Amino acid sequence: SWSSPSFSTGCCGWNANELGATAMNKYVFPANRPDGSWSNWRIGSGWFEVAGTEHRYEDVLDFLNEVGKVWGIGKPFGVALEKEPNNPHHSNAIRVVGLIGDHKNPSQRYHLGFVPRDAADEAARLYGGIPIVAELKQAKIGTSRVFISIAALIPKGTPKEQ
Repeated sequence: SWSSPSFSTGCCGWNANELGATAMNKYVFPANRPDGSWSNWRIGSGWFEVAGTEHRYEDVLDFLNEVGKVWGIGKPFGVALEKEPNNPHHSNAIRVVGLIGDHKNPSQRYHLGFVPRDAADEAARLYGGIPIVAELKQAKIGTSRVFISIAALIPKGTPKEQ
């Protein structure tokens, strides 16, 4: 059982306007993986920082503010990974989407960024047609940057090499 922190401003207690220029506040989230039996990717630690959040700063903060609201009342939230084979910049691109509500039928979706290029390339090589999902692990919030860490997951029992 978990409970959200009680804060008075913004999501999970942050208010970017009140932070100093170099301040970073860290927030660790409770379990939020989708239903099923999942294991961490066998790529690095299985955790990674979402790439490109600096280009979506306001959207990322909006998502985290919504997470703060639903976390406090025990409603579901999380992240999803969506392959983008037609992405003009990277054929192995994997979009990271923030979800408010049930993973299968979220009430809100936010484009947060992408799986880092090297991890996405390795995932394409190792896990080609295998379903991949993710769990929101932590956020570090500052005045001009937000860092989101997620754990990428594959079905339990999936071999590393195909």
